Amino acid sequence: MLQVSSSIASVPKSVPPVAAAPVANAAGQPSRAEAFANARGRNLAPSDGAGTRDAKAGESQLKSPDWVKDAVFYQVFPERFKNGDTSNDPQGTVPWGTPPGNDQFFEGGDLQGVSQGMGHLAKLGVNALYLNPIFTSPSNHKYDTADYRHVDPAFGGDAAFSKLVDQVHAGGMKLILDGVFNHSSNENVWFKDVREKGSQSKYWSWYNVYRHPIETHKDEKGVLRTNDYEGWGKPEWGGPYATLPVLQSLNPEVMNELVTGQDSVLRKWTRDSKVDGWRMDVADEVETPFWQKTREVLKKENPDAYLIGENWQDASGMLGGDTFDGATNYKYFQQPATEFFAQKTLTPDQFAQRLQNGYPKEGKLAMLNFLESHDTPRFITTAGGDWYRARPAAIFQMTYQGAPSIYYGAEIGMEGGPDPDSRRAFDWGTADKVDAAAGNAKLDGGTKRGAAAAGDKAGQLFGLYQKLIKTREETTALRRGDFEVLATHNDNGTIAYRRFVEGDDKDVVVALNNSATDHPVDVPVSFAPDGTNYVDALTGERHAVQGGHLKLDKLDGNWGAVLLREAAAKS
Repeated sequence: MLQVSSSIASVPKSVPPVAAAPVANAAGQPSRAEAFANARGRNLAPSDGAGTRDAKAGESQLKSPDWVKDAVFYQVFPERFKNGDTSNDPQGTVPWGTPPGNDQFFEGGDLQGVSQGMGHLAKLGVNALYLNPIFTSPSNHKYDTADYRHVDPAFGGDAAFSKLVDQVHAGGMKLILDGVFNHSSNENVWFKDVREKGSQSKYWSWYNVYRHPIETHKDEKGVLRTNDYEGWGKPEWGGPYATLPVLQSLNPEVMNELVTGQDSVLRKWTRDSKVDGWRMDVADEVETPFWQKTREVLKKENPDAYLIGENWQDASGMLGGDTFDGATNYKYFQQPATEFFAQKTLTPDQFAQRLQNGYPKEGKLAMLNFLESHDTPRFITTAGGDWYRARPAAIFQMTYQGAPSIYYGAEIGMEGGPDPDSRRAFDWGTADKVDAAAGNAKLDGGTKRGAAAAGDKAGQLFGLYQKLIKTREETTALRRGDFEVLATHNDNGTIAYRRFVEGDDKDVVVALNNSATDHPVDVPVSFAPDGTNYVDALTGERHAVQGGHLKLDKLDGNWGAVLLREAAAKS
C-alpha cells in the first residue's frame, strides 16, 4: 500500500502507454486516429513547436476562464448525432445506424439535429457544447476545410448554426468550435487557385509547393498522394496526405486571413457568431508565434473565450500564459484512465504516478478530460464490452481536476472500435427510452453483473452521469480544488484521493474500487477531526471519521464513493 500526503505535481516516471494496433478504414486508408496513435501514442519527445517552452516560467501568468473550471462539456461529432433535416443530406446518404465507413460515408447528421437533441443534453446536465468541425468540407469529419467562412450546407449552413448558438446561449450553456488552421482541404479555393495558376496565384506562398504543375495519384490503398507539395502527416503516421495541404502559418497573409485581419476567420466566428472558444487541431504542430497572435486576438474579442490546443503528449509548453488556456489531456488523463479502468493493466500506484504532471494550477483546471473521443476507440469497447468498468472511470472523470468532456453517447454506453467505428450514429432509440427519474433514484454499485439489457445499461450509466454532474455543479472543491492521493491498495485495486480548497473545510474524499469484486477501503484522513461525518453523494450513506480514518466496510466492485464533508454541528 502506498500513502501519499502531498499534492501530485511532480513530473511522472516514464511509463509508456499501451498502443493499439492500427486498423485501416473501409477504403483501406489509414484513419485520422491512426496518424496520431502511430506516433503520439508512444513516449515521444515534445514537438519543436509549441511544446518546447518551460511552463514553470509562465506559471504565474496563465489565467484560464473561470467558466471553464465549472464546465462539463458534451462533444458532438455533428454528422453522427442526429439527422434533423433530410433535405440537406449529401448524395448517397445511408440509413441512420449503418456501420460507419470512410471519409465520404454520410449518415445525414446536421446542426438541426443538434438543436433537436439539446433536450437530451439538458436532461443530462452538461453546460458546454464542443462541436467537431462544421465548416464547408468534402468529408464527413470536416477536418479538411474547403471554406472557413461558411458552415457546410449538409449541416444546415450558416442559418442553422446561428439558430443553434442562440439556443445554446439561451439555455445558459457555452459553445466552442474545432478550428483546423494547420492545413486546409485540397478542395479549398486557395489551393485550387495554386493548382491552376502555379506561382502566379496570389495564394502560392500560402502552401509549400515543391513543383508545378501539380500531380497527384492514388496508392494501392486508395489514398491520394503527391510528391509536389507538403501534405499533412508524417510517413510513420501513414502520411503525408495529398488531401490535406499544409498552410504556412507564419506567412503574414495566412495569419491575416485566419487570425489577425479585422475580418479574419477567428474574429468572424468569435465576434459575429458569439462562439465561446476554440479547440485548435494539431496545435503542437503549429509554430508558437501563430498561437501567441491567436490568443492576443481572441482575448481582445472575448476576454472570457476558451482556447484549447490538441496535444497527445506533455503540454507544458502550451501553458505559459501566452498561448493556450488548456489542452486535450491525453497523456495525463485519457491514456492512464483507459489503461487503469478499461484495460486493468495498471496498479493503483502506477495510475497515481501516471497522473503526475508539472502543469500550473490554472492549466490543470482548464484541461479537457475525456475517456474517449472521435480519435480513440470507445471506452467500453476497449474494456472488452464490460460496461461496469465505465462506472469508476466516470466517477473519476467527474471528480478530477479539469473540465470533463463526455463524447456523445458515452452516457448511454455506446461502443465502437478505432476511427471510423468510434463515430457511429447516436442511438436515439435507446436514449429516448432513458427515464430521467432514474438519475434521481438511489444509486449503488450492487447492480447485477452479466449480460444486462441495453436499456438497463443506458439507464444505469445515464443516471450515474446525472448524479455526478449535479454533484460537481454543487461542490466547489470538485470544480476548483486541489488534488491529492490519500491511499492506494495494489492488493485489491482501490485508490482514494481528496479534492479540497485551501481555507474551506468542505472537502471531498473519493474512494474507487477498480476491482470486479467488493472490498473494504481504509482511507487515512488526518486533516479531518474524529467524529467528522462524510456523506456519499451516490448513495446517501454516512461515514464518520474514527481514529484518523474513514473506513468503508464494503465498496462494490467497479464502483466508488464520493464522500462530501458535512458541516460541523453548531454548539
